[in-house]
Amino acid sequence: MIKVNSDKFLEKYIPNFEYHVIDLSNISKETIREKKDTLSSVFLLETSRIEDDIKGILDEVSDILDNEEDDEIYKAIIRWIFMNLKSKDYSLDNIKVDFDKIDRMEGKQMILSLGEKIRAKGIAIGEAKGIAKEKKNIAKKMLSVNESIEKIVLITGLSKEEILKLKDSDN
Repeated sequence: MIKVNSDKFLEKYIPNFEYHVIDLSNISKETIREKKDTLSSVFLLETSRIEDDIKGILDEVSDILDNEEDDEIYKAIIRWIFMNLKSKDYSLDNIKVDFDKIDRMEGKQMILSLGEKIRAKGIAIGEAKGIAKEKKNIAKKMLSVNESIEKIVLITGLSKEEILKLKDSDN
């Protein structure tokens, strides 16, 4: 077994940059938005949660990136955006992009279409949660007037186990 001093071994792969830790939790979205530069667009996305208006944020990021002069930085940011959103489970696995060949118009279009896709998924999730909540409310009302569990299953589509949990939680 060969033992390698990892600091020296990896040194040639580490760019000669200054690294600064930035605690984004202490910076408001408004402050980030005021900057309107490439780095602020990354911070804006990095601090966003699924319940935020991701489509609106992607629209803002797209506008900010229009001002980025360096094509390599532009492509790197587009790649980062895509990978970041993919890692947050926005169902982007079926989208294939050649980031080395992407031009600015394609990049802008990709960001905007990702925003639409994420927005549509968010609406679908919200609708599904609303329907599930309403089914439970209907089941609770039916339980309160002593309807049979079989009838509640038939009307709501909930499982017998879900209805029994609702019944137990009310007691």
